[in-house]
Amino acid sequence: MTIKQMKVKEIMTKNVITTTKDKTAYHIAKLMEKHNIGSVIIANKDKIEGIITEKDLVRKVIALNICPSNIKAKDIMTTNLITGVPDQTVAEVNRILNLNNIRRLPIIEDGRLVGIVTTTDLIRQVY
Repeated sequence: MTIKQMKVKEIMTKNVITTTKDKTAYHIAKLMEKHNIGSVIIANKDKIEGIITEKDLVRKVIALNICPSNIKAKDIMTTNLITGVPDQTVAEVNRILNLNNIRRLPIIEDGRLVGIVTTTDLIRQVY
């Protein structure tokens, strides 16, 4: 089996770091730093409500000179996310990421968040 034929469930990160939309940007930045990650999924139980990336923190908080402790996730998160499913191939996921100019794809099964695939995950499979 080639890398492109692999199922995304074989390479996705299963223990996704999540938090709730009432948490502050400061809290989210601390989660990213603690877990050495570039995004945090905003969820209510296993249902995704949005995502906050490092880029969101820079553009929507720091660049606007907003104190990270004074702004909530719900005010800066990206909603209406593009998602994938565990049985998609790596090639399909790569195409989705490229066509939509995104770097992270939450993976959903039966309406629940079960993982996330990033461009870094895809690159790791090549090297």
